[in-house]
Formats: sequence, structure tokens, C-alpha cells
Amino acid sequence: MSASNGSTKHREMLGQALADARLGRFDVMLVWALDRVSREGVEATLAILRRFAGHGTAVWSLKEPWTETADPRMAELLASLYAWMAAEESRRRSERTRAGLERRKREGLPVGRQPGATDKKPRRRSGYVARWERERASR
Repeated sequence: MSASNGSTKHREMLGQALADARLGRFDVMLVWALDRVSREGVEATLAILRRFAGHGTAVWSLKEPWTETADPRMAELLASLYAWMAAEESRRRSERTRAGLERRKREGLPVGRQPGATDKKPRRRSGYVARWERERASR
């Protein structure tokens, strides 16, 4: 699975945070919500949290205040539940998006950027855009 630009940047920032934690530059990493740490599932999220803990860094969440006070075993259980929910929501969002695109195609409605769109930002021609263009050209 290829990473989009946002997830690549996220991984780079996470890697830098882990490197800083390893060097002891901070004791607590504050995140908006645990589902922002990873949406790759329980194992990936717990692995990240354990790596921070191994460097003596706690991961606290603004949206889940129990991260600051829970017993470590209870925190791991709750983090597992939140990680599972985040992965499921990500999967469902992808399913809904694909279903909506397929429905628009079946109905003969336009899909993608419409002529006259006001957002003129140039787009990268790699990743999913390049794959879509290759599939379109092969039809």
C-alpha cells in the first residue's frame, strides 16, 4: 500500500518524535487524540506507544484524559480499543468513498474535479492520481 503525502509527512514527524524521545528531549508527548497516532490498527498503535514508553516518554491525549491517569495495563487495553475503532472508521470511510464514486459513475454523473473548479492548485501526478490516469488510459 502506498502512502499519500499526508501519511508520509506523518511518518516523518512520528519518526522525529521517536528520535527526540530516545534522546530524552521530552517526557510527555501530547497528541490531539490517540487515533492520530496511527490508524493502522491495534498492533501498530501499541508498538508506537510502547516505543515511546521504552524511551521513558508518556503519550497523553487531549481527547482521552484517561491516558494521563490510567493504570498502565488499563491504558493499554483502552488504547487497543481506540486503535481498533480508528482503523475500522478509516476502513469504513474508504468503503463509503468508493461506494459513492461507483454510484456517481453508474448514474452517469461526473467524478473528480469539475470544469470551472476554483481550486487551481497544481496536483502531483504520482500515487493514486498516476494510477487513476494509467487505468483511464488503458480503457
